[in-house]
Amino acid sequence: CMREVRRAAIQAQKNCKETLPRARRLTKEMLLYWKKYEKVEKEHRKRAEKEALEQRKLDEEMREAKRQQRKLNFLITQTELYAHFMGGKQNAGGDGTQEDILRKLEDNTSQRQIDIGGGVMVNVGQEDYDSEYYKSQALKNAKEAYQIHQARTRLFDEEAKDSRSASLHAASVYSLSNPSIQAGEDIPQPTIFNGKLKGYQLKGMNWLANLYEQ
Repeated sequence: CMREVRRAAIQAQKNCKETLPRARRLTKEMLLYWKKYEKVEKEHRKRAEKEALEQRKLDEEMREAKRQQRKLNFLITQTELYAHFMGGKQNAGGDGTQEDILRKLEDNTSQRQIDIGGGVMVNVGQEDYDSEYYKSQALKNAKEAYQIHQARTRLFDEEAKDSRSASLHAASVYSLSNPSIQAGEDIPQPTIFNGKLKGYQLKGMNWLANLYEQ
């Protein structure tokens, strides 16, 4: 009986000694598990954020490219119109070129479909887009811009005639055998400029005036 009691007591004492190390071991394993879990979760979150950022960047670049393309097409059309009127081609032979330029302003609305929701597609017909009206407006705007530009040039020439008299005299005796950009350096500073130009600035202004005259 004493042997059995002693064995039970030894077993109970052994169990008590192993309880604390076992609890520490379990706690350590649990901490390691959660650290590993948090690390993996953080990596997944960073990867998802990086992919979302790259996708947003790609979408922004695509939108910017489309916007630049639309802007470029518009500027090309306007430049061709302006160049056409600046060329001053008023003869009958220029009608074909004018029609080609104006045709680019037309929108193919007769072949375009618009989704109004619910899977319903609506054809936008020619009656919804008056191309002749917009072409006439473009012609009117281009003519007005050309006339304004010409008027400003004439006004500039008239107002600056006296101040550039020295430059006009130098341009009249200009010779290719004796070229010089020193002509017209006596042009005074413009009165509309609030300030005082330095020496090199005044020389640069005279040089630009001389180029304008030549």
